[in-house]
Amino acid sequence: GVVHLSDVTRISMLVFLRLMYTGCIEPKDWQGCRKNGEGSPEELPLDHLLEVAKLGKMYMVANVINDTVDALKARLTENTPKTETETDVDVFLTIFSASIREDFGAVRSAAVELSKGSSAIRCLYDEERLWPDVQ
Repeated sequence: GVVHLSDVTRISMLVFLRLMYTGCIEPKDWQGCRKNGEGSPEELPLDHLLEVAKLGKMYMVANVINDTVDALKARLTENTPKTETETDVDVFLTIFSASIREDFGAVRSAAVELSKGSSAIRCLYDEERLWPDVQ
């Protein structure tokens, strides 16, 4: 039989199952699905990372939740603009927004703390240019 899950991609489910059963991920699982300029080939694309985190929470798989929360917090840290001249905040806002929508409390708290130290985020906030759910 075939199971159809309309709200999750095949790649995300494959990564989720591998992580759940082995505690590891394999870049070969997502090769060929990268968008131009998106991270290294060894790094799980953000959209799939967010789906895997959502699956971990939905199915209450502790190791998946812990690993994906750690990965999301690391991506937040890597993508927090440090100065007002840094204008690429899409990854930061994507993760922050997803943490609110999916109720990833630890990720949301990390985003708030990182925002406090970012003059670029503060500037965008003051100008009301952050995404509505993050503003």
